[in-house]
This record gives sequence, structure tokens and C-alpha cells, in this order.
Amino acid sequence: MKRKGVSLPIDMLVILAIAVIILIAVVAVFMGVWNPFATNQQARANFNKECQVLVNTGCAGNPSTALCAAANGLVLNKATCDTDADRLAVKKGCGCPG
Repeated sequence: MKRKGVSLPIDMLVILAIAVIILIAVVAVFMGVWNPFATNQQARANFNKECQVLVNTGCAGNPSTALCAAANGLVLNKATCDTDADRLAVKKGCGCPG
């Protein structure tokens, strides 16, 4: 008489291994461990912090140089707001009316 243990097909083991890897990756993203996502999250946090200053003033005036620098890569493709279109894009990115 043979004793038989739990038998799982190879396909099931492969699917289970892939699921565990995906779960670990998702946890790493939300914990900020995965560097590209963590850098983007930090840039967005800096932009939101600088936007708060603009929004608290009622969106009056031009965006500060710190806000323009924080908008680089998120709303603008450069670190300066040297045109009216750039300033408007930053203000819209902060949620100010156009």
C-alpha cells in the first residue's frame, strides 16, 4: 500500500508562483520601495505642497519659482515658467480655474 501525498499539477504551481511575485510587487509599489514609483510620488508630493501655497492665495498672481521647479516633469517639461502658457499650465495643474 502506497501512501500518496497532496499532488498539485505543475501548472498550478507556476500560477501560484506568479501570483506571489505579483503580490510582492504590488506591496513594494505601495510601500514606496520600488524606486521609479517612489521618485514620482515624491515629485507629486512636492508639487502638491507648492500648489497649496498658490491655492491658499486664491490662485492670484504668478506661480512661484519653487512651484515652477516642482512642476517640471509633471505639468511642464522644464523647470521655469517663462511664458504665459507655462504659468497657465501650472495654475491649471494646481486646480485653479483657467
